[in-house]
Amino acid sequence: MYMVISFFATHGYTVFGSEVLKLPPEVSFWITLVLVSIQNFFILMYYVYRTSHDQQWQQFLKYVQSVIGFRTWEYVLFLVLHTLLGVYYLVAILIVQGQSIFLKATVYKKHVFRTG
Repeated sequence: MYMVISFFATHGYTVFGSEVLKLPPEVSFWITLVLVSIQNFFILMYYVYRTSHDQQWQQFLKYVQSVIGFRTWEYVLFLVLHTLLGVYYLVAILIVQGQSIFLKATVYKKHVFRTG
């Protein structure tokens, strides 16, 4: 379920930034990646993996490390697709999200939010 929320939030925030606030898609998508990353941490911690509060700091640090890697890759791929190759920004986001969603879920489950 969090993947659906993340998917629509990514598209919604990017469209809002690009179409309503008139930000370039590159800027709007970067801001969106930051916002959705913060949102996802709390959704994952409290609702998906329901981890204990005594592990929050460790999980947050692991999450930040993994997010920096994932989001850097996603942003670079977005820039290649949209800016260099001219792919429409919403299609570029679909491609970017599609290639990373399952890898992120695996890393979060086995590395970041694992218990025990």
